[in-house]
Amino acid sequence: MVMRECVRRHGRLPDTIVVDGAKEFMSVYFERLLAAYSCTKKTRPAAKPRFGSVCERLFGTANTMLIHNLQGNTQINKNPRAVTKSVNPRNLAIWTLGSLYQNLCDWAYGFYDNKEHPALGQSPRAAFTDGLLQTGLRSHKLIPYDETFRILTLPTTAKGTAKVIPNQGVKINHIYYWHNSNPGGASLIFLFGPTGVGKTTLLHQVVKVLIEQNSRAMQLDCGHIPVAHVEARAPESGSFDWKDYYKSVLIALADPFVDYKLRTGSSRIEGSGSSQRLIKSKANLSDLREDVAAIIQQRRLIVFLVDEAQRFTKMASGRRQQDQMDAIQSMASFTSTRYGLFGTYELLQLRNLSGQLSRRSLDIHFPRYQADCLQDVKDFKRVLKSFACQMPLLEVPDLEQHWEYFYERSIGCVGIVKDWLTQALRKALAQSASTLSLAHLTPYAPSVSKCMQMATEAIEGEKALLQSESELSRLRQKLGLTVQEPPTATEALPNSPTCSTANKKHNKTKKRRPGERNPQRDVIGGAPSVS
Repeated sequence: MVMRECVRRHGRLPDTIVVDGAKEFMSVYFERLLAAYSCTKKTRPAAKPRFGSVCERLFGTANTMLIHNLQGNTQINKNPRAVTKSVNPRNLAIWTLGSLYQNLCDWAYGFYDNKEHPALGQSPRAAFTDGLLQTGLRSHKLIPYDETFRILTLPTTAKGTAKVIPNQGVKINHIYYWHNSNPGGASLIFLFGPTGVGKTTLLHQVVKVLIEQNSRAMQLDCGHIPVAHVEARAPESGSFDWKDYYKSVLIALADPFVDYKLRTGSSRIEGSGSSQRLIKSKANLSDLREDVAAIIQQRRLIVFLVDEAQRFTKMASGRRQQDQMDAIQSMASFTSTRYGLFGTYELLQLRNLSGQLSRRSLDIHFPRYQADCLQDVKDFKRVLKSFACQMPLLEVPDLEQHWEYFYERSIGCVGIVKDWLTQALRKALAQSASTLSLAHLTPYAPSVSKCMQMATEAIEGEKALLQSESELSRLRQKLGLTVQEPPTATEALPNSPTCSTANKKHNKTKKRRPGERNPQRDVIGGAPSVS
């Protein structure tokens, strides 16, 4: 934790680190960390406390000023006769490791570091600043607080191995760990769902999380942009306009020369003397593509998100649709950047245009709430209650009692409910109403014809995701496998989008898919490349 805090706050480690004889400092993972960043380790002599006087004094100060004053401290146990049930530290233990660490950081960096020290006549922070001005900076190793550093500061297990369980993750000390930064090597991630389900809101949340996770790297490199997003524009001529798309990408990535690159009427003079001539030039598609690839690599983009990506399907023929996806796939491979395509169920026709595309893509279904699933109904009611609590009204409206009305006019999509409630709330505030009633909701409810159209598209998209038994039989026949018997009417479909409250019988022995490995232990480690 000390090494991480040093890099997180200062972006560097010292050339030499002095440690005591603790076992963790003699471990392989600690030696690998120091070797990766060219730090020298020195071990202080045993039974020589004066060599660690600074650290020991800091521990004593932290105990007397903070730890011994926290609720649940054990100093009273020194006098057992004074311990009663009301003051017993075991009954007052409230501090978790995370909360204690945060409190210790607040004390060290917020209070003690800014408090005047009697021996210095000033605060430790001011003394540190004055020392830098007088003696200058010491030699340090500048280190970015990135994922590579965080992995190197993780401890190993007692045996040096960890069990890898397919579809569950890595099991370490009875806890499963999973990472989805690059799921299965997929360079294209399709996220599809019905209209109004909240895909755009999810996109903005993904952008927010990625920026927070890479904030330190962005501070160290001002040109680094971890994530960017655009909305694919609907074509006017019937076919998707790639030139317009590349222009929007350059703007989203803040290309410093975007005005020059997008200028269609630029001109230049060629030749000299009487052979001079004025040549007008305009940005062509290949030049824009090269500019986009270059700026993505300069920004060290991690993922690029495209909203309303179903507009890529606006092409004259099916062959052109495959060309569309091949262009996106080649751009993702060339720039080593993942692409996230957010859109409606129209994206389904772009998934399996070729075997290479199917192998390099990952499908994520963002479904609507289903009325025949008890858990979905409970969650839908909880969403309505959350919306009601956020309304600036004198009385909180009871929207849960009308949940069926909200469901039928939104087909279970939260985005539709949000827009509907926003319009109704605006009317209620204009009338100075104390709460929201059906009189405010009814005029802005989606019409039945609109709901029928949205429900039809959603149900057709959900059906397209089902794995039919006939398709499975044809696949097994093509591969030369034994054709399985179709399930009986009492058996539940394995990929059904709706939940079922009926009890399901599970086999004790789990059958694995072809090529799926058995759970087994893998050796932990391997020195990652550190630039």
